[in-house]
Amino acid sequence: ERVNAILTIYSFIAEIVYRDEFIIKPSYRMEYSRFATWNHRNRKGKVVPQGAYLAVLKLTYSNGQTAGVYRAIIGIR
Repeated sequence: ERVNAILTIYSFIAEIVYRDEFIIKPSYRMEYSRFATWNHRNRKGKVVPQGAYLAVLKLTYSNGQTAGVYRAIIGIR
């Protein structure tokens, strides 16, 4: 079953810096796939300053059921 994914990256003041929506198809081999990238730019196209950012990946099945929510801290220097 395909999975809808939303990647949101927040600044330390909870401002959305980046957001991307994409589909993960069943044929992907997750352990070898890179399905999202961030170029360290905010939604206005400017390079973000050094610091810590929170990445949240929300996965949802096509029927609307949540498949998982994953969080990671990203350090930019």
